[in-house]
Amino acid sequence: MDFTYTFYQNLISQLQDGGYTISDYHSYGKFDKVAILRHDVDMSIDKALKMAQMEHDIGAHSTYFFLISTDFYNIASKSSVSKISRIHDLGHEIGLHFDEVKYGNISNLGGGITILTQ
Repeated sequence: MDFTYTFYQNLISQLQDGGYTISDYHSYGKFDKVAILRHDVDMSIDKALKMAQMEHDIGAHSTYFFLISTDFYNIASKSSVSKISRIHDLGHEIGLHFDEVKYGNISNLGGGITILTQ
């Protein structure tokens, strides 16, 4: 499969034409036929923003998950904060893309608390 923006737009159109509702993680239970769109932003906030604008233009929304620690972008930089805010302003949700491998041997994820061991 050759993934392009055009291919993705066509996929969303086919879902919508097929009677699927594009939903978020909070509302999907309200629909019989539902698709949840999500993106793990591993490398490029610029490409995520381009995707978010395209989705907005065709009436779709999704959730964008950003890494806290990556060699490809700094989530706390002024530029990144601005772009992530723009993605949110376009109607998309923002989430954390957590890569537990980067933080050593994790012994417990219960109760929302992460315990790191050596």
